[in-house]
Amino acid sequence: MNSKSLTTAIIVLTLTAVLMLSALLVLNYLPVRSAQATGPLDRQGDYAVLVARSIRGGNDNVIVIDVAAQKMVAYKADPARKRIDVEAVFDLEKLP
Repeated sequence: MNSKSLTTAIIVLTLTAVLMLSALLVLNYLPVRSAQATGPLDRQGDYAVLVARSIRGGNDNVIVIDVAAQKMVAYKADPARKRIDVEAVFDLEKLP
C-alpha cells in the first residue's frame, strides 16, 4: 500500500469511529421507555393467546382461545420436523 491509500484508510476509519461514538453518546442520553405488562382485562378482540407448559412431556405450548367461537387450541413446536403440531382442541361450550 502506498502512503496515499494508507492516509485515506486512516481518515475513513477515524470518521467512522467518531460517527459511532457520537451515535453511542446520543443513544445513551435518550430517555428509555420502560416495558409494561398488561393484565387479563386488556383483550382487544376475539382472540386470546397465551403460553403454557404441558403436563405431558413438559413441552411449551401456545394456546389460542377464540372467544367468539368458544374454541381453544393448543399448539406445540416440533423442531425436528420443522413444523407446528396441534396438541389439543377444546370446545369451551362443552366444558363444565
